[in-house]
Amino acid sequence: MNEAAPPAKENMGEPLPRIDARLKVTGKAPYPADIPVNNLAHGMLVTSAVARGRLTSLHLNEARAVPGVIDVITHETVEGELEAPEFGASGSTSIGPFHGTKIWYDGQIIALVLAETIEAAREGAMRISADYEAEKPSTTFDSEGTETVAAAEASKQFKEAANPARFRKRSRQH
Repeated sequence: MNEAAPPAKENMGEPLPRIDARLKVTGKAPYPADIPVNNLAHGMLVTSAVARGRLTSLHLNEARAVPGVIDVITHETVEGELEAPEFGASGSTSIGPFHGTKIWYDGQIIALVLAETIEAAREGAMRISADYEAEKPSTTFDSEGTETVAAAEASKQFKEAANPARFRKRSRQH
């Protein structure tokens, strides 16, 4: 090893040569974004301006009038076509986009603008406005309006935990 590459610490494992390093630092490494794709559509998300409430209307005409905008996707355009995520079946959330008008959190996706260029998608997204029935957001676990849902009651994945006697019995066996 040398000054530029000191020896690895115990928890780091052995150093490996970076065979792609020269290409990256010289700008010659190929990246997926460098590969030309025909008929590519660009998308730009539009997110909620309130942290909690209900979306009462979306104003999309100005966005659709932007040259290059292909379509605007909302809860209304995909109604009945998307399955809602199941509680406990996702690594992040069980609140999927475009599943109704309820606003659960700040920055929730309310529309997707598809366009021929990223610039047209961005401009279309900026031209969308929305009306809301805003509610006071819940910011802690015991805030007004929060609801505690037992995982065993909300998801098939946790049914085993719903039977405490079975759990205790299994615990004793170990």
